[in-house]
Amino acid sequence: MKHPTRFLIIMCLAGILSSLCIGGISYWFQKQHIIREAKTRSTLILDYINASSGFFEHSQKALVNELLHDTSNFYPELTNGFMLLREISELFATNNSEHNFHLASLNPLNKKNAATRDERRIIEKFRSNPQLQRHDGLIKENGDIFYYIASPVKVTGNFCLNCHGKPEKAPRAQVILYGMDSGYNWQVGDTVSAAIVRVSLQNSIREAKNNAMKLFFISFICFMLSFLALILFFDRG
Repeated sequence: MKHPTRFLIIMCLAGILSSLCIGGISYWFQKQHIIREAKTRSTLILDYINASSGFFEHSQKALVNELLHDTSNFYPELTNGFMLLREISELFATNNSEHNFHLASLNPLNKKNAATRDERRIIEKFRSNPQLQRHDGLIKENGDIFYYIASPVKVTGNFCLNCHGKPEKAPRAQVILYGMDSGYNWQVGDTVSAAIVRVSLQNSIREAKNNAMKLFFISFICFMLSFLALILFFDRG
């Protein structure tokens, strides 16, 4: 039995296209699953961070300042919520390198809290939409791809202005430590920062791509073996 060249080419192309579709669909589903998992983990971390911040602001901070009495002194480890959250996040990241938390600010007192270009866009989104409580998505940075989820940080009361109001009224020790150029002139109600949790997806996506490629080759080999078996069957007939 003779097999026309055109027929063989068509069947080979059909095998390649079918295998590509299988691999592509597999990669898409794996990627969606990776993003869902990243969202679940990031949301949990952000909720914990916001709960810690809420406890500090509403319970701990007022008590600490009452005990300190002298407001001219400056103990950022005790009275600065930004430093508290940053230190916690850095300790957390030592054993969870794929996770990253940044309390990004447009007008930071500590330069470590300065927002990147992408983070500035996130903060501006919150500023332009005061009702927005959460925002998430994907960003690329330094060759890596991250899933992020963010919540706004607002100036909730005059108490924040003790350190972030007029620079000449700020604690002397704070001004000596951080200077007077940034981190001041905040207003009550302003959205000044965003709490952003990021999860690196690079390794997971690379693994998903490798799995999709393996599935493509397995599917193609199975298709071609089935095709050859079919040819041999009809040849015998």
